Amino acid sequence: MKHLIKFAFLAAVVATLHAGAGWLTDPVEASKKARAENKFVFVEFTGSDWCPPCKKLKANVLDTPAFEEFAKKKLVLLEVDFPKRTELSAEQKAENAKLKARFRVTGYPTVILLDKNSRELGRMVGFSGDSAETYVQKLEGWMAQAGPVASAAPAPSAK
Repeated sequence: MKHLIKFAFLAAVVATLHAGAGWLTDPVEASKKARAENKFVFVEFTGSDWCPPCKKLKANVLDTPAFEEFAKKKLVLLEVDFPKRTELSAEQKAENAKLKARFRVTGYPTVILLDKNSRELGRMVGFSGDSAETYVQKLEGWMAQAGPVASAAPAPSAK
């Protein structure tokens, strides 16, 4: 049992390191965090180690100070990766396959913005070469169209 706990911890650490600082790989955790912090969920379906447009999106947008600052304030980041050279745990592979099917992802990268209740607000497939600032403007547009219900803080409970 002790070894199983160590293995589970190590698998979680490896998954987190692969996804990068600030990125989650567990959709349940991302959803809980989004509701608790009143944020949107930014889901990136990627082939991190083999997909050229995915690598360009990461370098030109996701790893920039402009996007990182925006994300800290408004987003919970969820990476759903389908690497070819990096081994994921069987559990992570299965979870990623379920998410791919649920959101009908057909190409990489696919980025989906969800409200805190997991309702899809918009998606982008591929990477057109937008700057980080333009990319953030697109996300802000989807957030604005979601209206006050998706982005409002939860109402206090009446007692």
